[in-house]
Amino acid sequence: MKKLLLLTILFSSTFLFAQEITGTTRTQDKYSKAIRELNEGYFENDFSAFDNYFSVNGNYTINGTSFTLKQVRDGFSMHHLFYKNIK
Repeated sequence: MKKLLLLTILFSSTFLFAQEITGTTRTQDKYSKAIRELNEGYFENDFSAFDNYFSVNGNYTINGTSFTLKQVRDGFSMHHLFYKNIK
């Protein structure tokens, strides 16, 4: 009975320590800079950066529906018809 209790405590404490955050966040690498450039363009309704980072022949799926690059760009641009001062 003591061995079972000891094993239970040992395993449960192991799972408690597995909950810690182990990742790192980078904000100055090329991926972060690309996302920042895309976001800033989106805020200004300027989608020229899409051509630098997305392929015209790519497959773009949003909520299970496939779109072309032009459709994705036009869809995001449409937000500016409905909302002002997007930030």
